[in-house]
Amino acid sequence: MNGVSVLSVIENLADSAEGRMMEAVLEGMAEYYSANLAREVQKGLKENALKCMHTGGQPPLGYDVDSTTRKLIANEHEAKIVKIIFEMYADGSGYLKILDYLNGLGYKTKRGQQFGKNSLYSILRNEKYKGVYVFNRSSSAAPDGTRNSRKYKDDDEIIRIEGGVPALVDKDTFDRVQLKLQTNLKEGGRHKAREVYLLSGLTYCGECDSGMYGNTRTTGGRGRSRYSSYRCSDRVQYRGCENKELRREYLDYYVLDQLYERLFSDNSIKKLSAMLSEYNKKKTTESNDELNIYLKQLRDVNNKITSIINLVSESGVSISTVKDNLKQLEERKLFYEAQIKSIDEAIKMSVINENMIQSLVERSRDFVRAKNIPECRNFIENYVKKVLVYSDRVEVIFKIHVPSDDDDTSVVPLTSHEVIKTLQREHRGVAKSK
Repeated sequence: MNGVSVLSVIENLADSAEGRMMEAVLEGMAEYYSANLAREVQKGLKENALKCMHTGGQPPLGYDVDSTTRKLIANEHEAKIVKIIFEMYADGSGYLKILDYLNGLGYKTKRGQQFGKNSLYSILRNEKYKGVYVFNRSSSAAPDGTRNSRKYKDDDEIIRIEGGVPALVDKDTFDRVQLKLQTNLKEGGRHKAREVYLLSGLTYCGECDSGMYGNTRTTGGRGRSRYSSYRCSDRVQYRGCENKELRREYLDYYVLDQLYERLFSDNSIKKLSAMLSEYNKKKTTESNDELNIYLKQLRDVNNKITSIINLVSESGVSISTVKDNLKQLEERKLFYEAQIKSIDEAIKMSVINENMIQSLVERSRDFVRAKNIPECRNFIENYVKKVLVYSDRVEVIFKIHVPSDDDDTSVVPLTSHEVIKTLQREHRGVAKSK
């Protein structure tokens, strides 16, 4: 375009019709070679993936690569961090609390950096941690070279092998975390809704397993009235599901009736209170054990700080030599002191006996009996795990199982910590009002 020619020393082609044709042939061969090489490389990677071998790059946090088998093996120190992240999130801790905890203890990512929100995002969604080998999940790069690592390929393109890597987290904990992530994602705009939908984020279509969302519209002529219902998202977006929408009041009241009958009857409420009381005692014991660990770590840090100060004063060592080490110890000390204070306050506030629990649960029962939807919305997630709406029936799956009189099995509710937290918040509010 600017009168500039490009000459090749290796391929000296004449500026003629024959030379231009030869150049086109060489360019075609080079393009074929590049595409064929990429295909062969991908073929080799897939063959290695089917053997559950590491296909390159840095392994995820919690794993190392065996130099002989080239398979992932557990890194015990890092695996401990992964377990902490999953357990804290499953128990109701948010990203900020988890980050403060990890960074306060000085834990680092695989790259030796502090943990951030993106680190937690990728860890909590990584199937490898439950023992599933995954390959070829991320979508291909765009023509401009950019890549969205959070956009995945279709399932038929992804290689998944159960048991292909050591599991660092049990399946139950992993599934609880995924359910919580999905619930948080779907409920992002719940509090902005004009209408109160009791079962928002909990209701699914039994026919196609898609989520059902609340919809309100105005019907009628001059005397217009509002009509609220739950709709299958697949029916609306893709026209693939024929399950009809269900009026909001019908579904909300049905679930409340089931909740009252299954959990809040006179007989069930006593058993529920006893179960929650026992769980509260267990969590208090665990908190005391955690408190003792932090107290020991604080003593160790104080001893190290004292040793450094004595070294400086007695041996004449320059303070600049130990300045960084001393700063890290001081930061660790402040973190331990903050954790001790937080746990100590939590233990004091968790002094809830069975009578208090029963009283607070009965308050919830009163709201259910009166069909007080706004109040019920505040605690419904503590008791209801999922609502399945079929074309001919509705199924309610509860988080807590209260054994019947002829049921000898002692079933510990998986999410009792959520109920306990709600009761403790109410207890603190009652205590302050007095």
